[in-house]
Amino acid sequence: MTTVDENTIKATLVPEADRLDFYPRFLKVSDFFRFETLVFSYMATFSAGYSGGMWDFYDLSNGGFYVAPKGEDNVIFDVASNWFQGELSPDAAGIVVTLYALNRLLSNGNQRYIEHYYNLLDYAAQHPEASKIRGAID
Repeated sequence: MTTVDENTIKATLVPEADRLDFYPRFLKVSDFFRFETLVFSYMATFSAGYSGGMWDFYDLSNGGFYVAPKGEDNVIFDVASNWFQGELSPDAAGIVVTLYALNRLLSNGNQRYIEHYYNLLDYAAQHPEASKIRGAID
């Protein structure tokens, strides 16, 4: 029998029918476009092979969220600013670019965004690719 620690943070894929309500739960309306632009821009910067596509949205059981590119193939990631090079799953790549985008939005001092950033960072620490995610964001 497998037991789950009560402190384990769970990610839940947001159904297609609920996607329109996703961003309003986490971001100010004025930041929707900026957030998506940042996510796509970071993905293109860190992964030379990225050329757009569909993304999945995830709710975290600790109140956080992230977005990740759909797909099963690993992504080659190169974050030159902190010397990270490696392969990431699409899920881990999405966590990385969501953290980068949230970090940029933090500049306005919005307490909700700070909480979302740390909620996602807590989830990332439990992710199977935690060491790679940490390497890509440090």
